[in-house]
Amino acid sequence: MFSVGEIVQIFSPIASKKKFHVCVCCANEHGVERFLFINSGTGYEADVVVDEKQIPCLPESPTGQSVIRCSMIVRYSETQLKKFGARKLGDMDIEVLKLVIDKVRVTRALSKAERSPIVESLEKFLEQSRIS
Repeated sequence: MFSVGEIVQIFSPIASKKKFHVCVCCANEHGVERFLFINSGTGYEADVVVDEKQIPCLPESPTGQSVIRCSMIVRYSETQLKKFGARKLGDMDIEVLKLVIDKVRVTRALSKAERSPIVESLEKFLEQSRIS
């Protein structure tokens, strides 16, 4: 349904409001896609903090920053994405995705089993982007 690097707005049952996400793994054999939250609050050690201008498809942030949470993977099936009104807003900047890969590679907030498919998926996406 969504591709790696796409920025998506989804109603989050966890947060009970619409949240912004970046797709980091396309649907697996069970139709489940993986996302990372994008917030506007200050970041933690496992987050990537960028100037809000680096993600122009998002509304203005009260902090002037966008924070990509690399400490929790959010998984949605295609059915859930439809149910929660998921819609694409834009595409993540390649340079920001490189920062996400670097952070996911080393964060202790995710297990190796969680980190590996994200790094593999993002690296494959970046490689394909270079070829195009």
